[in-house]
Amino acid sequence: MKSMALGFIAIAVIATGAWFALETFWDTTAEERVSNSVRLGEAGSADGGEPLETEATQ
Repeated sequence: MKSMALGFIAIAVIATGAWFALETFWDTTAEERVSNSVRLGEAGSADGGEPLETEATQ
């Protein structure tokens, strides 16, 4: 009985330590994919008019 209790305590300690390590040291996929060079949103007007001015058209 004592061995089983020690085993359960060991599992709890290992699981808690693993959870803490993963949360602390690993970035989420969303955080890794974020970049300042990606513009979302205003790609042009919705009515098919002229596109917005970009560096390539200046």
